Amino acid sequence: MSVTVVKEPGVQVNVPIGGGYGTGVATELQLAFTDSSGKPLRGTATESTVEAESGKVSENPNPVPLSKKGTTTDWVGYFFISPQKAHLTAGGAEAEPQDKCGCRTLRFSGCGF
Repeated sequence: MSVTVVKEPGVQVNVPIGGGYGTGVATELQLAFTDSSGKPLRGTATESTVEAESGKVSENPNPVPLSKKGTTTDWVGYFFISPQKAHLTAGGAEAEPQDKCGCRTLRFSGCGF
């Protein structure tokens, strides 16, 4: 497995996520999965997120497809999700400080796993 940074960490605005738009601090990563001989894995992944403090597990209801090269992208960070796009003004936006931490686990199913 290899991980490549697609978008450097920073403030992200209106990132399409789960049928809504995410605004927050995050980075986009490309994950590449290979077997022990270096050949790309194919199929789909199921994704779950585990909250560090509570241990609550949230499942992504949609399978995450891997490309022919065995890759997928994933956002890592903290987003506020809204059904509408955020409209930021020149003065910025005020929000309560957030101190959140999470651990993301990907589980795989499909051909070659």
